[in-house]
Amino acid sequence: MTTNLADLRAWLELRAIPGIGDAAYCRLVAAFGSPDAVLKAGRRDLVSKGEVSPVMASAIEAGPDQLLRDAPTGDAGRQVDVL
Repeated sequence: MTTNLADLRAWLELRAIPGIGDAAYCRLVAAFGSPDAVLKAGRRDLVSKGEVSPVMASAIEAGPDQLLRDAPTGDAGRQVDVL
């Protein structure tokens, strides 16, 4: 499977949100199609389509902690092989 670093970053950002466990992570990605789509979704869609609480939807909207958001993206368009 090949993916680019921007896609990988979205996977990691969603996983870094406090309170997102394995079940919620899988449910959200299945409902929205990708971690990037989850991160871009609005609160109302997250609650209805993703079946998360309003508090969790707010956490997703806020995103991961500031340190991760401010990390350099480097070669975000570069392709990488994922095993």
